Amino acid sequence: MKKLYCLLAIAVFAVSLAPARAGLLAPGTMINVTGSPSPAGTVILDTGPVPIASSGGDFTATLEEIVLRDSSTHGVDFLFQIINSAASHTSIVTLQDGFGSTPGTYDGPAHNGAAPFYTVIADFSNNAAGMFSGGTDAPSTATRTSNGKNVFFSFPASGGTPVAAGDTSKWVFFNTNASGFTVNPIQLTGNSGDTAQDSTDFFGPTGPFAPAPSPTVLACSALPILALGMWLARRKKAKPSPVA
Repeated sequence: MKKLYCLLAIAVFAVSLAPARAGLLAPGTMINVTGSPSPAGTVILDTGPVPIASSGGDFTATLEEIVLRDSSTHGVDFLFQIINSAASHTSIVTLQDGFGSTPGTYDGPAHNGAAPFYTVIADFSNNAAGMFSGGTDAPSTATRTSNGKNVFFSFPASGGTPVAAGDTSKWVFFNTNASGFTVNPIQLTGNSGDTAQDSTDFFGPTGPFAPAPSPTVLACSALPILALGMWLARRKKAKPSPVA
């Protein structure tokens, strides 16, 4: 009986845990990204492939962004894929939000005079099939500036895979606890240092922080397990002893 209750306790504890995914990207940090399942949820917006060209003419590309309402965290997630044109003269090595004096939106909303940071989890998708399974070139690191505003992925030749001419990147994603999204500037940087910038077609987090699943929801998700345990316990107690 003790073993049964121990197993039930472990099962209930497991129900309350969200699946581990990617790495936490705190302000002022850089993390290695190695691939994980992409976020799952409801697509809010899909830009489709948006043409973007560098100012010096070194590369032309398309960048697609999908904004997703996460079914696990209830926050808004941002997923990107780069396709570098076969006619480009250089590979693409960085995808970042915000540039120059135009900051990104990842620092969070003001609250009581302070600006708390959105939680950001960053990685690239290693899905074997499905919506976010395409692409071959993967980043090696994700970085967040010390003020928390800007996040970016690096596709260096050392440790990563630059998005060469004619190549398509893996889907990269920022999983956040934001409840909404707004227009957010984006920059691609080529291996030559040439940059392509867009301030109107892409999106980043905004709004209040998304609500976490309530203890009531977690408790309700454990009820079927508890009910099964009680039924098994009663069944065992009611079972007649074998006749000698």
